[in-house]
Amino acid sequence: MPYFNARTCSPTNLKDKVFVISGGSTGIGAATVEYLASLGATVVFGDLNRAASESLVEKLKSPNVSFQQCDVRQYQEVVALFRYALSEHGRIDHAVANAGVIEQGNWFDKSLTIDSVEQEPNALVLDVNLKGLIYFSRVAAVYMAHDKSPGEDKTLTLLSSAAGFIESRNLFLYQCSKHGVLGLLRTCRLAFPDAMKGVRVNALCPSFVRTTMTKDIAASWDAAGLPANEVEDLARAIAMLAAADTATAPGLLEMEKRSDGIVVNEMNSTGAMQWGVVEGQSGLTGRAFYLEGGVCWDIEEGLDRTRHLWLGEQPDGQIVKVQQLMRKVGYRERD
Repeated sequence: MPYFNARTCSPTNLKDKVFVISGGSTGIGAATVEYLASLGATVVFGDLNRAASESLVEKLKSPNVSFQQCDVRQYQEVVALFRYALSEHGRIDHAVANAGVIEQGNWFDKSLTIDSVEQEPNALVLDVNLKGLIYFSRVAAVYMAHDKSPGEDKTLTLLSSAAGFIESRNLFLYQCSKHGVLGLLRTCRLAFPDAMKGVRVNALCPSFVRTTMTKDIAASWDAAGLPANEVEDLARAIAMLAAADTATAPGLLEMEKRSDGIVVNEMNSTGAMQWGVVEGQSGLTGRAFYLEGGVCWDIEEGLDRTRHLWLGEQPDGQIVKVQQLMRKVGYRERD
């Protein structure tokens, strides 16, 4: 499985690059704003929390960091965030869809009755984590493609979670939202080379990150001796994905030693991704990295190359044919 260590990576090509980030006032977002600013990048971040955002701007005291209040659930506010960044800086190079919230209440509480279930539940998690992220991604891709010259590197980084691909108890909407982020990644990596002038798109799927959102389980996590991610690990990983252009990407990923007896497809055409080749042509794109203790493990290539093992040769062969057909005919909009 390909991986890189965010704690030992030091991007050198982000100076003067313009970033737009959602959810930048606290936690992962704030750490990313601060780290990118330390690299000489220009950062415009949006957040609903004005007080925390203004406090961060005051702390950094950087002319290259600015804040616009933005609720990602409101499409026009997302548009306004990008319009501001473009008007102030003339271009947008990288976008990070980071805004998110944790599970709100229990959708399947065992105390529910046929009477209490009549009350409509809170769907904030889906509105922010998925709908808001899709809003942000749509606007970001168009704004970056708008002024993209051939050979110019532009990226969109999506924040998912380990809950985006493994089961997690009682995170009903949160898990759905983070699965949805990976669904968006997988369809965008097919569409963007043509529709968005080759804007690169990747996702991060962190395990436990030490933030105020996870403080209730931090002690138990540490007592179990499990590796934790710090917000600085996520900031470094985000920066590295942005930096992984055609010059940087080919040397970034290392390969975990494969187990004896496991035969993988060296060049599976699943999803139109030619792993190991695309990095030299487009830069790092189409990947989802699981983060554990600052180490970033790609899950997409492994899923593709071993699908014939976990699904079976016959259905895998049929899926390849379906994918080849759909790349020819595509999706036709209906009137």
